[in-house]
This record gives sequence, structure tokens and C-alpha cells, in this order.
Amino acid sequence: MRIFHHSEFDPLRCSLEGMNLIEASAGTGKTHTIGSLFLRLLLERQLDIGQILVVTFTQAATEELKERIRARLKEALEVFSGKRSADEFLEALGRRIISRNLAMVLVESALRRFDEASIYTIHGFCARILADHAFEMGEGFDVRLITQEDHLHERLAYDFWRNKLYTAPPEFVSFAVSRKFIPPLLTRLLKDLVTWPDLKVLPEDPFPGLPDLVPLRKKFLEMKRGWQTWEQEVRHLLLSPHLSGNRYGSLKKDEQGLSRREGLISIIFAQMNQWIARPWPLLPLFPHFEKFTSGYVSKSIRKGKSCPHHEFFELAQAVYDLSTKMQEQMDAYLLGLKVEFANVAREELEKEKSEHNLRGYQDLVLRTMKALRGKRGNRVIASLRKRYKAALIDEFHDTDSAQYFIFTSLFGQDSRPLLLVGDPKQAIYAFRGADIFAYLRATSEVDKRYTLSTNWRSEPSLISAVNTLFRLRQRPFLFEEIDYVEAVPSSKQNIDHLEINGDRVAPLRFWYLEKDPEAPKDGSISKTRARALFARAVACEVSRL
Repeated sequence: MRIFHHSEFDPLRCSLEGMNLIEASAGTGKTHTIGSLFLRLLLERQLDIGQILVVTFTQAATEELKERIRARLKEALEVFSGKRSADEFLEALGRRIISRNLAMVLVESALRRFDEASIYTIHGFCARILADHAFEMGEGFDVRLITQEDHLHERLAYDFWRNKLYTAPPEFVSFAVSRKFIPPLLTRLLKDLVTWPDLKVLPEDPFPGLPDLVPLRKKFLEMKRGWQTWEQEVRHLLLSPHLSGNRYGSLKKDEQGLSRREGLISIIFAQMNQWIARPWPLLPLFPHFEKFTSGYVSKSIRKGKSCPHHEFFELAQAVYDLSTKMQEQMDAYLLGLKVEFANVAREELEKEKSEHNLRGYQDLVLRTMKALRGKRGNRVIASLRKRYKAALIDEFHDTDSAQYFIFTSLFGQDSRPLLLVGDPKQAIYAFRGADIFAYLRATSEVDKRYTLSTNWRSEPSLISAVNTLFRLRQRPFLFEEIDYVEAVPSSKQNIDHLEINGDRVAPLRFWYLEKDPEAPKDGSISKTRARALFARAVACEVSRL
């Protein structure tokens, strides 16, 4: 197992040169830390308030950061003007700076001009770059930002689906739907491609077309024509004691005078009647179709008994073999359609946005990245480096590869500070755009790696319980590059404890779901059912509290 060396974060000693990663779990004072680093950059580097870039990932987080940084500057001004404070960082910083008068001037100026602070969401920052450098980046001047692209994705998905399936054979349409090849699947696929633009669509080899369905249809029509005549004969043969009870069910009668064999035969004959009533062979075949095939029947004969024969069994075998082969070909064709959609939809989406001067949030990031990589990229980078001298990236665990490229193109070189603050445990949340591999790349490229381990929010017993839980697994987050750093409770004593009727409640509790009467015999439950059970359990607990 690879060993990582984490330095405990000290806001006074943290390097302000190069690229540094500060890993902070929930409750460890991440926002407070950003305010302290902002203050050091302002005083020790004597940077203008607009030269310190602060980036986070939601508008709400941006507003909170603005308020917290402004409050931090006000606290510092009070300490530098002589007011005593329990804030050890501010007191130590006040003793360390060369001139308190100069510090007061710098902080007062920053507060007075705080509206000029460069605190953005990642998309706001990219929009600013594209607007300020529209000519160099080839951007239009009448661009409209769309906050939701779902309607565009859905329309492209439905158009493609209709185009491919409207004139397709009904056998393929039913098969495609059974494989969940439906517009919502294509919509999700396009959304993933937009979220992760570097995804390569594989395989690239040409795909086979639809199989020839004529042989299958001929055998189906033969079965259909003879079924009324053969149904009772086939039923009688499948109820024969010559067939294995393990394969077709026992013939032993229960209290109601029915056997398991009779129950199974009733089910599969109902399925066959429904299937054969259609004008064309529905694919995939129903689950018990194989029990009508000559191959299955011949393998189900009890020792020493003769095998029943019937023309219907042979026809069923032919249909089964043909459908198996055709389903394999249809699966390959479906894969080809997905690849085609992935390639076509990206192009169509880009074309539509360009024609109507539309940009989605992800487009802002991608176009910025492409521009920095382009012919005039060096000119834009030089201009941005002249404007911004340092960067603080909040919620770094939500960064993807395109955003990481932008940050590292502008900062982290020539001693230009790039301070990345995030929680590695949240870098695994791909559903909200996090890119675990962008985070892992950063861990291998940073100059120094720090950890905020003191938890100021939770009670000590909860921290201890969570530490114990994660200590049980060597690689709790699967990737060995992301290890679990145990949190340390703070020394403050004013943490509230939950009490019910005078009794303190255990901070970490495990709930066991009661047996679900609707669950199958193996005890498994569906996601939908699980969500309903969890919601009900939480609602009951909230009501109880």
C-alpha cells in the first residue's frame, strides 16, 4: 500500500508558493481557512484585492465566501488596530507582520474596494474570460447562456430514436425497448458526454446491420397455424411422468389437488398463447419458451423413460435457435446505434448552439479550455497571469479535467500560488460532475499536501465512531491514493449533545430494515422500494424526535 505524507495544515506556515493541496473534511473550518489564506496573500504578497482569484462551484457558496472573507478582513482590522482577540491566527499574524500601520492600510483598502474582489463560480470565471477575450477566443458578442440544456438533449434523443425505430421491423422495436433503448437512455448518454467531453466513444469498428428476420417469421407462422391443433397434445406430453420433476415441477398433488407441474404448465401455456396471438414473433422470447423446445425436453427425460416427440417441439427449437442468433445480432446493432448517437448528437448539439449563439454552463468551461490550448492561447494566458497573481480553489473535489487544465495553465508555475481546498472523499461523486482522476492527478502534481484534521462541528464520540468505522477497511474509497485521515475532535467544550427525556442519544446508530413482506424470497429489494422504506423510516424518526 502506498504511503502518503500529509502535513497538518497551519494557516501561518502553509506555503504561498507553487501548487498546494489542502484536504479538508466537513466541519474542519474550510471556509475559515480560505479567509485566512486570502488575508495572508493580501498582506504578505501585498496583492491587490482583485488579483486574488477565488473560485468555488455554486452561486450560494460564492455568496457565502464573499461574506466570510469580508468578515475575516474586518476581524483582522480590529486586531491590527489593537483590539485583543481569541483568534490565535490573527494574533500571531499581527506579531509577524513588519508594519501594523501598513497592514491596516491594506485591509482598509481591500474592504473599501471589496466589490472588486475576484470571487466567482467556475462558470462565472470562465464566462468572464470569454467575454474579456472574445476576439482572441473567437467568441461572439451576443451569446445567450442557458441554465438548463435538458430540453435540447431530450429533443435530439427523441428525434434520433424516432428516426431509427419508426420504420424498423416490429421485432426489433420490441427488442430495443426491452433492452431499455429508449429516449431517456439516450438523453442520459448525451448528458454524460457533455459532462465528460474527453470521453472516447468505443468501439470505432463498423457495426452489422439488422438480421434477416424472414426465416424466423416463417417458423413463427408455422407454429401459429398449428397451435390450436397441437395445444392439447403438447400439454399432455409435458404433463408426462417421463419428464423430470426438477425441470418441469413435481406431479405430486397438494391439499387443493394441484401439482407444481400443473401450475407451471398453466403459466407457460398462458405465455405461449399470448406470444403466438401476435402477428409477429415478439423478441426477446418469454422466459419459459425454452421448455417447449425439443432440446430441453430431451434433456429432461427421467432415467429409463422414452422421450416424447412432437412437431411443435421441433418448431419451437428452430424458433429458439434463430431468435438466439438474431438477438446477438440485434444487440450488436443496438450498440452501433448508441455509438452513432453519441457521435451525431454531440455534433448536432454543437451545431444548434452555434447557430443560435447558445452556451450551457459546461460550454463555458470547454470553450475556455480549448481557447487556452489554441493558437492564441499563450496570449490569453499571459494577459490573465498579469491580472491574477494567486488563486484559491474551493470545493476542489468537484473539479473535472477541463477545469483542472484551466487552473494549472494560469497558476502553480513560477511560484505563482495555486491553493486547492477540497475533500478527497467527495471526489468519488461522479453523479454531480466530480472527476476522481482529475483529483488523483492533482495529488501527484502538487508541491505540498496538507490536511485539516480538527473537526470543530461534531461531538468527540461521533468522530471516534466514524474513525473506527473507516479504520476497519484498508482502502475504504477503493483508490489507494485516497486514504482516510482520521479526524480529531476540537478542544472546545460547548458542543451540544442530543438528549431525549434526559438521556443522551448515541451519536452513531445503525438501522436494520424490518423484513419487507413485498420482497422476493432472496430478501432483495428494488431501489424504488428501498427509497420508500428509507423515507418512511426517517420520517418516523423525525416525528419521534
